[in-house]
Amino acid sequence: MPFDKAFKEIINGSIDSLIAAVSDTSSDIRNHQAIWKYDHAFDFCYGQTVGRISGLAYSVFVSQYRRQPNLDEQREINSIIVARAKEIRDAMKHLKAIT
Repeated sequence: MPFDKAFKEIINGSIDSLIAAVSDTSSDIRNHQAIWKYDHAFDFCYGQTVGRISGLAYSVFVSQYRRQPNLDEQREINSIIVARAKEIRDAMKHLKAIT
């Protein structure tokens, strides 16, 4: 089922909000590193951010359609997120300096 324009706008608006929320979280990074014991802080933060975006997109889907997305819908959600990968990475570049 191809998503309609309105649904894509909701997903992209949610991604915009999360990108805007990426800020200098050096204290959070240190706290997370102490808890999760990861070796590469930036990679962890990047994965965490993409995970939040993905989770939000899936939540929007469930909220709108009142069911879990099927495999094709999951692929479409992922393609919306992947299309914004460079923008997400660019928004996080400043974290490399503190990780």
